[in-house]
Amino acid sequence: MRRPLRSDEARAVANLAIDLGDPGRMAKARRLHRSNSVSAIDFESGEAHATVTDSDGELHDVTIKVVAPPAQQLPAASDVLTECSCDDAGDSCRHALAAVLGIAEEVEVDARVIDRWTGAEAPAVVATYESPGVGTEAFFSGAWTPNPATPTVPRLSSASTAASLVVDGIDALPVIEDATTAIADGVAHLRR
Repeated sequence: MRRPLRSDEARAVANLAIDLGDPGRMAKARRLHRSNSVSAIDFESGEAHATVTDSDGELHDVTIKVVAPPAQQLPAASDVLTECSCDDAGDSCRHALAAVLGIAEEVEVDARVIDRWTGAEAPAVVATYESPGVGTEAFFSGAWTPNPATPTVPRLSSASTAASLVVDGIDALPVIEDATTAIADGVAHLRR
């Protein structure tokens, strides 16, 4: 038996499935979902991809796209486009609705899934050092200069502010101190 969705975000995604489908398709989608027919869901920026196994064992590829970035965190039915490899001519087939219910379960486990699915996740920024004249010619001509020295990071201590060491609501200082001690012990052991 599946556990009930407790988070507001997960329930909102489940309600999105209800908004996308008619009652008949939604009933079939719930049966598919309850029978574990939704395979692992892959999230890309603005899309979710799943494989749904029909009651006859046929596999269907499903894509749930967020076509308009939501004004709020969760998309509305008008912001979502479903695609499925089945021959159902309706807007959202039972396979797509079952996949949306699978997304709701993923959101229950990790609410950050919504950001990946809707495309709201900030892209990773890679900082690079650019020195004037850096390039092959500059390197071989001797005009190249190495990257500036990396600044030293102050050691963490019990005197550090508690607010700066709270990660996801958990005090990280004891974990960091234990890890630092274990690393120091390991280095000392290697030097023997």
